[in-house]
Amino acid sequence: MSHRTFFPFSTNNNKQTSILFDKMWTFGYVKNNKKYVDLSLGSCGCFPLGFTRKDFVQSVSEKLLEFPFISGDFKTTNHQVTELTEIFYEMTGYHSMFAVSGSDAVEAAIKMADLYHLNKGQNRKYKFGFADSYHGSTFMSSSISGSTYMHQMHGRQVDCLTLSWDINEVEKTLNYDTSCIIVETCSWQAGLDTQTNEWWQRLKKICEQYDIILIIDDIAFTGFKTGKFFGYNVEINPDIVCFGKAVSAGYFPLSGCLLSQKVKSHIEDHMFLHGFSYSFNMSGILSALYYLQVDKQEGLNDQYEFVKNKYSSMFKSLPLRSIKNHGLMFSLGLENTINKELLNLFLDQGLYLGLWNQNLSKNNVLIQCPNVYDEEYADKIFTGLSNIIK
Repeated sequence: MSHRTFFPFSTNNNKQTSILFDKMWTFGYVKNNKKYVDLSLGSCGCFPLGFTRKDFVQSVSEKLLEFPFISGDFKTTNHQVTELTEIFYEMTGYHSMFAVSGSDAVEAAIKMADLYHLNKGQNRKYKFGFADSYHGSTFMSSSISGSTYMHQMHGRQVDCLTLSWDINEVEKTLNYDTSCIIVETCSWQAGLDTQTNEWWQRLKKICEQYDIILIIDDIAFTGFKTGKFFGYNVEINPDIVCFGKAVSAGYFPLSGCLLSQKVKSHIEDHMFLHGFSYSFNMSGILSALYYLQVDKQEGLNDQYEFVKNKYSSMFKSLPLRSIKNHGLMFSLGLENTINKELLNLFLDQGLYLGLWNQNLSKNNVLIQCPNVYDEEYADKIFTGLSNIIK
């Protein structure tokens, strides 16, 4: 089928056939009455409760009729924005800045870091990310990512550089020329390799030594995916935390930054020149508030260990090369090389891999499991993987 649509993260010639789904079911899509599980649950886990929670849409829609828009310009706000800000402050002790997508949030965090140094009279130039990391697709967010495939295509901001995960090399590299460093809670693109608590403590110490702003990208792990609403290591006390994706359970877009009192106190007297038409995206803010209400009613945090153990046991019963996880995100190592044939085999088995599985180099398949245990979901995953592995 030919389209007038120009698709993101796709080649847009007629050689690649588009997939036209008919509708959605709880954990994926339906085409010709066949159900497909979306292994990413909506672009790296935006929908941890699935796609068919009508209560989110109804609740947000009703409230939008009362207050559909507030820009945030010149400190304009409303009760819903301040309510969410207060909840996040009670959770973390951090102040909130809101945006629409993860890329927006990362851009804002970098600007905050630069503004922090500017107001302290410090001339800081370099911004660091880590190898194989992903922080977004805008020019700055992709530049600070360790995603070389994006740099080769679109170029890179010259002040953005990449670090190895070797903390000794990090210590040798960072200095007083560094403005900020950004690191994911756990890097899905790097295969869910987790860093030790000692590694995190050393990174924090290096940043404190040189007054470098430490930004944690928690975008992929916000939203009760790790047994708590925000997934980052609170013991590190980062300067800025970026959140997004499942912060609103996915139904309406929302992202943003949590900024420490240290950062706020150095930038609050300077105009913050970063914003959008929908800086306070009311649909996303209302959806996040409703998600927090759902947790109180349904006990999502209380279910976390049970849900994680159920899916973990299921994967362990399969003949896989390796199993890694961070929270409810799993990386499964396959013996087969991931190629076009294997990608089609997944689709044949009713498993839609999604964007984040298209260019994996370690023969791993990423799966974002939902925050609730569902027998039909588990059965389709297990049966599909079993048929592929054999």
